[in-house]
Amino acid sequence: MTSHIKDILLLGGVSTLISSALAYMPQNDIISTLDYLWFITFVICLIKLIWTKNLQPLNNFKQRFPRFSVYLTYIGWLPYITTLCSAILVGINMYAENEETLIVLINIQRILEYIYVIGFIISLIAATYRIFSKKS
Repeated sequence: MTSHIKDILLLGGVSTLISSALAYMPQNDIISTLDYLWFITFVICLIKLIWTKNLQPLNNFKQRFPRFSVYLTYIGWLPYITTLCSAILVGINMYAENEETLIVLINIQRILEYIYVIGFIISLIAATYRIFSKKS
């Protein structure tokens, strides 16, 4: 994997960590606003990272916490896949507005939630294997 892709995945891992922390806080207007601000910040950082191929706070984080950054890199695919699947489901829902399609979309969403959790666990196991078994 190239360094640029690892940086994009690390940014996704940081996004997953912060979004998860905000999701488990008691929901009110302030937390919702912070969640939207974090998403906007994530998108801006992603655009800057793709455009310049360098994000200095990310590099500092990797140097300061090398093991933790491996874990975040391995779970970094989650926000991208979640956003993509959500956009596809919303698009399908917009074009097909009958009840049967809505029921199918709800069931697909439940299956995707299980895949998300299983993927998260497998990613953590793979990161642990990478850190403790292979010498990097």
